[in-house]
Amino acid sequence: MNPYHSLVTNTFQPTVLVLSTLDAQALASASSLALADLFAPFGACLPSLTGPVTTGNLNGQTYDMHNFRIAFRPLEWMQTLPTEALADLLAARVDSNHKPDLPDDVPPPPELSTPDSVASYLNYYASARQRPPPSPYMTAGTSGSATAGSAPLSSAAGSSGAGASSGAGATGVSPTPWYDAYHQTLADALRGSEHESFDHPVALLLVSTTRNPTPIEALAGLYSSSVPPTMFENGAMDPNLTAFRLILHEEEWEAPCSGNPETTPATVHARMASLYSQSNFALVRVSTGGDAGPALPPRFWASGRPSTFAFPADAPAPGALLGPADIDALAQFVTNFAVNFLVPLMRRKVHALHERVAVSRKGFKWSKWFKSSKSPEKDGPLPNAAAGPPFIFHYKSPGAQLRVLADLAFLLQDYPLAASVYSLALDEYRKESAWRYYAGAQEALGLATLFYDASHKDVNSSIGSAVVIYHKTGYYANAKRALYLHYKLWRERRAFIPAAHCVMQMTASQNNPLFVALSLEQVAHCFLAVFPTTKLRKFVMYAMMAANRFADAGQASHALRLYTTLLRIESAAAAGWLRSHDTLRY
Repeated sequence: MNPYHSLVTNTFQPTVLVLSTLDAQALASASSLALADLFAPFGACLPSLTGPVTTGNLNGQTYDMHNFRIAFRPLEWMQTLPTEALADLLAARVDSNHKPDLPDDVPPPPELSTPDSVASYLNYYASARQRPPPSPYMTAGTSGSATAGSAPLSSAAGSSGAGASSGAGATGVSPTPWYDAYHQTLADALRGSEHESFDHPVALLLVSTTRNPTPIEALAGLYSSSVPPTMFENGAMDPNLTAFRLILHEEEWEAPCSGNPETTPATVHARMASLYSQSNFALVRVSTGGDAGPALPPRFWASGRPSTFAFPADAPAPGALLGPADIDALAQFVTNFAVNFLVPLMRRKVHALHERVAVSRKGFKWSKWFKSSKSPEKDGPLPNAAAGPPFIFHYKSPGAQLRVLADLAFLLQDYPLAASVYSLALDEYRKESAWRYYAGAQEALGLATLFYDASHKDVNSSIGSAVVIYHKTGYYANAKRALYLHYKLWRERRAFIPAAHCVMQMTASQNNPLFVALSLEQVAHCFLAVFPTTKLRKFVMYAMMAANRFADAGQASHALRLYTTLLRIESAAAAGWLRSHDTLRY
């Protein structure tokens, strides 16, 4: 699996809105979890979903999806953070991903006299600092084909879903995990944006338990499309969502259930089978008796949460009451949910939207690939920062439906269809001067084109254009996300000099010392990786500038880390870099 493809599928995932009754929330709270935590980690890193999931395109041809991910989100996880809170969170994430203390079994640092020794030092000690504690549940899982009957092993449920960073060294670990953590947090903060539908809910998961005297009726009262939650009020998201109904049954509640025949598992299942199709409901047995065996480590449960809503540092160990049988049951449910319900639902939506768009654009031949001939550089000056509220397409408008169709095809990894629809949407957005939508379509078009035609000459120009337009129109967070994806693309291709120029693109116009420090450190690593003429002097220069900006941002540990590393480079003094060496010692 291409690591860059894993990065993209981990960034853009179909979102399922999770709503639950109070008794279901109490069941999860007993294990120090939110209700969505019972499903989110498995949707984020379930081994049986890393293998191929078979689906079909508009022509009836089947293909395999790889590294398919699902984001299970309750309403509170879809809220937008205030700017000040996001800035504090980003700083905390950068600081928390640096561990200055090395394990006891790591030998002393080697002498740093050559570019290779510097690179080996950075990669080796990054790997040592990030070494996870051993756990029987965090072993690598097998990647097989996901089918409705495949039962995942609990020992594989903790397999990490994130692909190896394209900037990682030989150890497979990034030497700068704080850079990835910063941008992952920033991407999580952008979820639910109006101009792209990647994170708009595509389905509902309604959850109740057999502790409820009327569990099926309770599910019906959790959501109404006529009175949807407040996040649907601006009209950007479609509130008409298809629901999947889940009943959780606690094994410890078996005896109380026998006193009420209406809530026994057999009765509830039979009633649901008479009301809904087999693919639209499930009953899952879990145990919260306390004799659960070894608990999964907190990082497994945290893997399904957006980093903007991570577990508090002082929170009890999550998932302590859930044992191996419960893990297997929840993992099997998420697999069945994805294969039998969510993927077919998304495919049906693609077919319906395709027919709707085709009817509204009669005479257009969908069998041919097409491409927008317009670009902001050729057709006029770039827009300036927009004044007033942003332009929003209503979800019923042609512009919004084009974007939803393209995003669903992208999430289903039908990249040729996605690229063609993004190209069509560009004309619509430019005509309406909807520059944020235009930039988002350019960004997604570049990614979609990359995955079905890696040699396409316009991949970098599309993503680069998105960065420029986002920046010009004042959407700096979106520009940073696009810039990160563009930078990682250059790194994946081992084009380190273009990668360095890419990441420097926004440093001059940013007053954020933390962002500038992170960017300058990446530039330094790019120059260190250039082969065969490694630019060690430039590495030292940019790393020194990064250290200064880290100090300005209040990240003293990162500044000290860089200064200490640079002082170990003997050739700095031997080559006559006296001013640099004196600056470092100062």
